[in-house]
Amino acid sequence: MRTLEQMKATAQRQLDGMSVNRDLMAKDVLWLADTVKRLEAMVKEQNQATTPPTSGPLGSAFDEIFRKRGAKA
Repeated sequence: MRTLEQMKATAQRQLDGMSVNRDLMAKDVLWLADTVKRLEAMVKEQNQATTPPTSGPLGSAFDEIFRKRGAKA
């Protein structure tokens, strides 16, 4: 795998009009896209794990606490 700096340098050379290995650049883009997709899924999963419950006894307790905070603000 290439470093991000190597990928950035290749992209800049392409933008500067130099000839670059487009297959290699396409592989870089695919790898970056897959990485972003995995990170987005991890963040979504993490956010769901930390979201307070919205139903049941705990959910109503959270609603009550946040309503009181909103009334004070």
